[in-house]
Amino acid sequence: MNLPQMAAVEPDAEHPQLPIWVGRTIWDNLFLLLVMDAVLFVGAIPAIALSLLGGFLLAPLLAALTLGPLWAGTIAVTDRLIQDEAVSLRKFAKSVRCHARHGITVSVVPALVVTALAALAILQVRPNEKWLFIPLFVNGTVLTLVFLAGFSAFSLATTGNLRGRTLWRVSIMVVVTSPVITLGTLGIFVIMGFLVSWVPGLLPLFPALLAVHLSAYTWGAISRWKEKEQHRDTLGRDRQAEGRNLEV
Repeated sequence: MNLPQMAAVEPDAEHPQLPIWVGRTIWDNLFLLLVMDAVLFVGAIPAIALSLLGGFLLAPLLAALTLGPLWAGTIAVTDRLIQDEAVSLRKFAKSVRCHARHGITVSVVPALVVTALAALAILQVRPNEKWLFIPLFVNGTVLTLVFLAGFSAFSLATTGNLRGRTLWRVSIMVVVTSPVITLGTLGIFVIMGFLVSWVPGLLPLFPALLAVHLSAYTWGAISRWKEKEQHRDTLGRDRQAEGRNLEV
């Protein structure tokens, strides 16, 4: 697969290892990240309230509308923070406005899958509805792929300026390019889940910190992919040159 041209400034290949890169970025921008965490928490309140009131089937779609733009703006900011750019709260607000539509567009995809999965799960508990196991399995598989691709989809939609099928194709390519780091990212979600189950008050502190990791994860994978593409192109040119020399 040829990597589409990115409309973005990407991290330097000489950045330190991912944990050091992420940790340093978080430490240097802790106040801004905590403010973005507070904004994200406020954006999640409508969907949480709707879910508690019994409208859990519609809650994912509402979250896509209220939280999607905020998350897209957050990711656009962390994409710049990992490159040591100075970002103010005003720039964060501008990023939310600029990428609101992109955030909703990307968020609607997993929201629809989650809603369909929840609806099928409700129907499946009925007697004589065992055939629903098949669409339930298919929907679960799709949700897993969307979840993994979602690690990088927002960075690629905002900073990378990708759209439609290209966006999701490249997002899945990022997963394939960095399987070990992808598993590590899943591990981070599991650890956060355990911590939140013990201390629920920690939940509002995690999203922006996670966004820093996802930005570094995405653009680190893109950088490695481009290096492989360039190495492959170089080998191809060398072989062509050797072939011409042999013919002479």
